[in-house]
Amino acid sequence: MAEGSVLIDAAALQSPATRVRGIGRYAAQWVVALEKLRPDLVGCYLLDPALAPPGILEPLSSSGKLRYRGDPAVAIDRYRLIHSLSPLDLEVPFAATWPGAAHRAGLARSATVYDLIPALDPDRELADPLVRLRYATRLGAVRSAEQLHVLSASVGRDLVQHLGMDPDRIVLVGAGPAADFSPASGPGDLALAAQLLGGLDRPFVLHPGGSHPRKNTEALLQAWALLPARTRTKHRLVLVGAVPSSTQNHYRHLARLGGFTENLVVLGEVTDDALRSCYRAAALVCFPSLAEGYGLPVVEAIACGTPVIASDIPPLDELLAPPARFDPSSAETIAGALRDALESPKRMTQIRDAARAPDDFAAVARRSAEAFDRLLAERRSRPRPRPRPLEAVRKPRRRLRIAFVSPFPPAPTGVAAYSHRLVEELLATGEVEVDVYLDGP
Repeated sequence: MAEGSVLIDAAALQSPATRVRGIGRYAAQWVVALEKLRPDLVGCYLLDPALAPPGILEPLSSSGKLRYRGDPAVAIDRYRLIHSLSPLDLEVPFAATWPGAAHRAGLARSATVYDLIPALDPDRELADPLVRLRYATRLGAVRSAEQLHVLSASVGRDLVQHLGMDPDRIVLVGAGPAADFSPASGPGDLALAAQLLGGLDRPFVLHPGGSHPRKNTEALLQAWALLPARTRTKHRLVLVGAVPSSTQNHYRHLARLGGFTENLVVLGEVTDDALRSCYRAAALVCFPSLAEGYGLPVVEAIACGTPVIASDIPPLDELLAPPARFDPSSAETIAGALRDALESPKRMTQIRDAARAPDDFAAVARRSAEAFDRLLAERRSRPRPRPRPLEAVRKPRRRLRIAFVSPFPPAPTGVAAYSHRLVEELLATGEVEVDVYLDGP
């Protein structure tokens, strides 16, 4: 293998959609661990000049390998493999994720896929037809990659079942918390949480989920209202994550309706130091999410030594044994899980014991590097394709391609029937291709 033959698309470190979320935190830990383990493997970590620069990443900043797309010093054709850390992120330009120059140079292509949640729930996640179309384009690029890295076995199964991927092209590399997510070693490790919460005068339950509907925060608030009054008054519920001010007001309104206004604390987004301190200080972490690609908050809490209860869904079932899982579909079942944990020391011990030891990024980097080595070895047996000279390329006659947006049957309208007949007649000519986008049922 040629030294530095892998090119990493590292725009996940910059994207406004991912840089402060789990994907951004994973990408930062991954690139640092990979560079530490195999400095010979990656020749360039490619950033996007249109996005804000990432924070300082050692040892990358001293390696001289951080480059921006368009830099004359980046000769893509000297690499053998390009790996994208943000293939489905619509905030990152498609050209950054799959550069045309990489395709023309015949580079092998791989990517990290964190989840297929939008593809599995398009009505909610992809309600905008234009966003759905852009996402479908990204899925097509992912489907054509020669190797896909996943953080959980459940996402690997989704790729096979819903994208028709060959299981042999999927590599389970795993994930884990950053090394500084660890149990408290003294009162100083809890000081930041005490400052944020105005003191640690009573135990609190931490929900590190934000306000996205799939995080199920509203159901958690409804569940808290169902707890016995003695349990509610002895504990606080603390919400951490991106929560707009209007949604914070809504959560406080639900707390007033449930009679626990004084027991709800909405911190919103906090620094990693503050988050780590909150994990360490919490009596319990509750994560009632309806869909996840991995569940980084769960493993961060486990690494900090805090008991965790979470939804009984893939992939959280890969992180927690049954005593720590609950059905997230109703407030009643969430309330039951909270009550059992907070009122029974024996149950709390079972929950603590149900946590599976989290992975570490040294192991993640090793699996990723081994996957790259295998793909490069396969490519060595296949010579890189040489572009044909322009005079040898015969341009085929292109048929007209039409995007047709309209209601179609079974929509009970004359427009739907007319559009259906018109498209049939267009196709019958054999002169056009028609992509139909259904507007309606």
